[in-house]
Amino acid sequence: SGVPREELFITTKLWNNKHHPDDVASAMQQSLDDLDMDYVDLFLIHWPVAWERGEELFPVKDGKPIMVNIDIADVCSILIS
Repeated sequence: SGVPREELFITTKLWNNKHHPDDVASAMQQSLDDLDMDYVDLFLIHWPVAWERGEELFPVKDGKPIMVNIDIADVCSILIS
């Protein structure tokens, strides 16, 4: 587009099935790779609840999302460490 990167504010998000602390860094890296960027300005948590880990974007059982109990502080601690 001809607009310098430093003049853009780029946002992406952490999907619900990637809230487990072991998945956060690789999810962030995947976003960076997908965007072909070295950094983003804002990394959002898509929802404040976590879904079952795995590649399924919408894990369901009996028609309802499969939720898991992951402390949001654990998710965020990976991003600031």
